[in-house]
Amino acid sequence: MTATSIAPTAPKPRSNAKHTGLLAMAGILLASAPALASFVPTPGPGPSFDSPVVADTDRQRGQASNAGEAGALSGSWSYASGDAGRERISSAIDEAIEDMGLGQDIAKNRLEEELEPAARIVLEVEGATVSLKLGDMAIDDAKIGEWVKWSHDGKDFDVRFKRSGEDLIQQVRSENSSIRRRFKRKDDRLVVYFRLSNERIPNDVNYWLAYN
Repeated sequence: MTATSIAPTAPKPRSNAKHTGLLAMAGILLASAPALASFVPTPGPGPSFDSPVVADTDRQRGQASNAGEAGALSGSWSYASGDAGRERISSAIDEAIEDMGLGQDIAKNRLEEELEPAARIVLEVEGATVSLKLGDMAIDDAKIGEWVKWSHDGKDFDVRFKRSGEDLIQQVRSENSSIRRRFKRKDDRLVVYFRLSNERIPNDVNYWLAYN
């Protein structure tokens, strides 16, 4: 579908409360899993530059004025890291839920299912617009720098793309969660840095994956 522009809104503050117990775990899965399921088929590889995970931050290095800089990211990219990428996701989930207490196994299984890497990413950056297909998630003709409303499986999300140097950043917000992807070109690969924040999960989920 074509993105519809909306006025930007301030992100909701995250709660630092650490939930324990099966009832709290059930609340996490019921409240946050639909948002995760709608937005999470993510990229992936991690080849000879299998270096330590670099956590993405909110600091920006300045947006590029040249609209063509992010165009090098355009293309159809296939998942390349196999089991190594999935192990990286599993470790990131373990770190995120380590303070959750009872119910960790349920949370880990659900998150691993929702964060299964997408087999292919199709990214097109043309002028001031971005189109992205990531797994079964697709958004067309989103204007860089503008928040747009996007719906998937009956759920509503706010999405924005912006540039950081030669990189492209995607921000996704729902009621309880936020997702951030940084798309970076490294030689002949597309590397995607991923961060998931959810007010019911003690820590953020951070990892990176690469595509050929």
